[in-house]
Amino acid sequence: MKQREDSKKRLRIQFMDLFVLAFIVLCLIGLMVRAGTLGIFKEKVELDEYRVRFCASNIAATSVDAFVIGDTFTLVSYHEALGIFTEIESVTPAVVYVEDDQNKIIRAEYPEGTRVDLYGIVETKGTVGEGGFLLDGTLSVSPGVEYRVQTEHMDVIIKIIDIEKR
Repeated sequence: MKQREDSKKRLRIQFMDLFVLAFIVLCLIGLMVRAGTLGIFKEKVELDEYRVRFCASNIAATSVDAFVIGDTFTLVSYHEALGIFTEIESVTPAVVYVEDDQNKIIRAEYPEGTRVDLYGIVETKGTVGEGGFLLDGTLSVSPGVEYRVQTEHMDVIIKIIDIEKR
């Protein structure tokens, strides 16, 4: 008889047990929504095509050959594709500002064939929201900000100059 009472007590689920189980299930659902695996709260946004103008400053002149049309620029920090490199707009001698003997700031250019500034275009898809341009509708990318990008041929820091709709 004593044994029967013990087995009934072991099978009984307390209110606190249900509360803990419900809490765990809600936490798991919250993590899945945050990770985007459920897709319940994802907004279906139509993405438009954009042209991202950038500058790779003060790079070796020989590095220009590593900018291959058709390469995918990947944002290293976010592991997201910025877009497809489509055009080199210009390559100019790199400019630096130095202080002269009279403590004045002067503009100086590197000798031809040493260091250059490369201006180019990457085509991408995204949308413009309240916070600015969103790459693929999720990742904020802004003009004036430097990003480290990687392709099959190179790894370089670029500065976004402009983002315009195609």
